[in-house]
Amino acid sequence: MGKRVGKTVNNFLLARANGGISMVIVGVKILPKKEVLDVQGRAIAETLKRRKHLIEECQYGKFIKLKINTANKEEALNKAREMAESVLCNSLVESYELEILS
Repeated sequence: MGKRVGKTVNNFLLARANGGISMVIVGVKILPKKEVLDVQGRAIAETLKRRKHLIEECQYGKFIKLKINTANKEEALNKAREMAESVLCNSLVESYELEILS
């Protein structure tokens, strides 16, 4: 683990010395799967309807913004996908979408 951290720090310092660090910002939108009962979404929808807002449906989810140290957008998407599948999203009950923000 120490070697990875050291390598990351060295890459960071090298990029900094070469004129800056390139970053790609990726958005990760996580929502409950259609098959899963979205209790929070239903509660929000019912509250909005009681307050006379005309809505059909509401889904409650999460949005995570990742700043990834790379200049390559495809590499950033691949890294974000790996993060989403391994840590950010519970694939049994949630689905995710990725979006390049900048």
